[in-house]
Amino acid sequence: MNRWLEYGVSRREFLKQLGWLGLSGSTFFGYAQAARQSEQIKNASAQPASRIVIVQKPGVVRAATEERYASVQRMLDTAMVRLTGAANTQQAWRSLFTSDDIVGIKLNCLAGKALSSRPEVIQAITTRLREIGIPGRHIILWERSNRELNAAGYPINRDGNDIRCYGTDDKRAGYGKQVIAGSVISRLSKIVTNHCTALINVPILKDHNIAGVTASMKNWYGAIHNPNKYHSNHGDPFIADLSTIPMIRNKMRLIVCDALRALYEGGPSYHPGGVWAYNGLLVGTDPVALDQTAGLIIEERRREAGIPSLEAAGRPPRYIATATQRGLGTNDPARMEVVKIGI
Repeated sequence: MNRWLEYGVSRREFLKQLGWLGLSGSTFFGYAQAARQSEQIKNASAQPASRIVIVQKPGVVRAATEERYASVQRMLDTAMVRLTGAANTQQAWRSLFTSDDIVGIKLNCLAGKALSSRPEVIQAITTRLREIGIPGRHIILWERSNRELNAAGYPINRDGNDIRCYGTDDKRAGYGKQVIAGSVISRLSKIVTNHCTALINVPILKDHNIAGVTASMKNWYGAIHNPNKYHSNHGDPFIADLSTIPMIRNKMRLIVCDALRALYEGGPSYHPGGVWAYNGLLVGTDPVALDQTAGLIIEERRREAGIPSLEAAGRPPRYIATATQRGLGTNDPARMEVVKIGI
């Protein structure tokens, strides 16, 4: 069966929108260039560092395919303009990316098709990247493994002029040399270190049975070779320390948290009893503010469901406060601007 038809859209149609990235020449884009481009873009952008935009459209996850894809595109466009303060969508994307960027889009495919980064969200992102002059061959969809990508419905593509999609375990990637960041000693995916100059993080809004919340920062566990070592003490300070690695911190330009269907209990794997249709996207550039916002949404849903708070359940997301101490962003409501928009 055509895998894209399982999502209600043909593979040909989806790939026409996306394309697959070729790797030729990408290893010449080193850390210095990525850091310089990232700093130039951040200096040029007028957006507040701690603005988080939440856009919701009731019923979007139940909508027919064409309507759902169009609605998600509109949701993302609305969020990007509000996030950046730009006059229009293209200016919003140009404030964060250049046409010379090679963009790695980190998916979250742990829970399979039922609760992974959705194709309509990815299509909305890649459509706008291409419109600002980034060719399809300069976009990589990636995860920890080819198996996870396949299980979530993303076919592996390594060659050609369309968007590429492969895991770190693919023959084109692998892990680089050891890096040390505080409590974390690991090897980082070469997709991060060698294959791209900019990163977009596309996590799922989920409860986590150890860390309490898994959103933007926890998603980088899929970029290291030994994530199993860093789950003690509710992932604190490991989740925060991982995000301080320069190759992640300096290349990370945007977070688009897929909260169309979210998980408030039983995560991080798919647990049908804990899933609800939030029908939203959380968009920002501050991973701490985004995770703080994500945690509050999960806590609110847990209260509505009549179950204990994350603290009472024994898994408080303490890594969020630690990330603030590491200078990764803020969890202080007084320094955060959370904008909620309904469409």
